[in-house]
Amino acid sequence: MNTRSFVRAAAIATLFVAGSVAAQVSTSANMGTVLIPGNAQGTTALSVPITITPSAGGSLSSLSNCRLVNSAGVAVTQTLSTVASGPNTFTFSPGLFAGGTAGTVSLTLRCDVATSTPAGVTFSSVAGTPTYVASAFAPLSVNLDTAPSVPTGSQDVALANISLGANTADSIRITSIPLSVSAGAGASTADLVNCRITNTNNVGGALSASQALSSSGTTNFILSAPLTVFAGTS
Repeated sequence: MNTRSFVRAAAIATLFVAGSVAAQVSTSANMGTVLIPGNAQGTTALSVPITITPSAGGSLSSLSNCRLVNSAGVAVTQTLSTVASGPNTFTFSPGLFAGGTAGTVSLTLRCDVATSTPAGVTFSSVAGTPTYVASAFAPLSVNLDTAPSVPTGSQDVALANISLGANTADSIRITSIPLSVSAGAGASTADLVNCRITNTNNVGGALSASQALSSSGTTNFILSAPLTVFAGTS
């Protein structure tokens, strides 16, 4: 059996489609759906252009804070404070890995809609061709689902679930997993202690040593022993 070795595993999966929404005076409305199909070659999407068109007397000035979010409601692109006519570039941060054939990742385009927007106004969104680069980790697919909240005082709580998949005829060996963790609403990454990687099948047995999280940038969790993702499995 052949095994490919990679020092790091990082990313999420991704690509795009479109939708139309009736404006109903509200904030943080769903404007359309982004579908990212698996890709056997493996590519990392850097950005995607999205054109939003108002109708029934609507105006783009009614929209603000537009961004793409994942299934957990976490933004995976920068937020556009205003929307221009024509294509608006939504940049993934970090790039989103589109690899494997196991399924399709769905993202949602969300925008705040001004309360002054007339009833009956609709907005249609259409995505163009993403900008992407070939990824050095193309055979490896990575999905990350984060916890919506972490109650104060929680012990041994799961911050995120990481799913790794080998989309080649070879198995893949992982020796470390770099993660970037940010805090908001007055919280700090210093509030989180004893952070480590575990296997969901054996949460009591850590795959990495416990360590503090970086206050800015990436914390690299070195696995105590290489983790093998067998060919065609996750």
